[in-house]
Amino acid sequence: MYARIKDNTAIEVIKFDPAGKFHPLIIWTKVPDEVEQGWTITDGEWVAPVFPEPVELVEPIILPGLVTVIEFKMCFTSPERIAIYALRDAGDPILTDWLSILDDPRCTGVDLGLESTRSGVEYLVDKVAGFTESRAISVLKGEMI
Repeated sequence: MYARIKDNTAIEVIKFDPAGKFHPLIIWTKVPDEVEQGWTITDGEWVAPVFPEPVELVEPIILPGLVTVIEFKMCFTSPERIAIYALRDAGDPILTDWLSILDDPRCTGVDLGLESTRSGVEYLVDKVAGFTESRAISVLKGEMI
């Protein structure tokens, strides 16, 4: 076996004697039969490359990016929507601000990944009867009821 070596690494390995078969400026070095491309030589000893253990991939949770305002509102149950608007009508300043954006006719979509969307939905937890953290996650996933 012969190898072309660059920076102490076998960058190409062949199984035949290269004498007279390549340009004379290409230097081939005789190496042990087990050497393969990618092996390195340190202090005269050839070592196979070490590859990291494969990482187990976890199925990602894919959140929908953009939904229409109607689709967003359909992620809430009817009693949740009624309670949200009742809180706004009772003067809750955060819901007044949040709903003024959602109800603006120029608003055509809701980005479920925005911090302002997440914080608005999370604000509803414990404010609206029955609206739990689990429900907030469902809404932020865009799961319509």
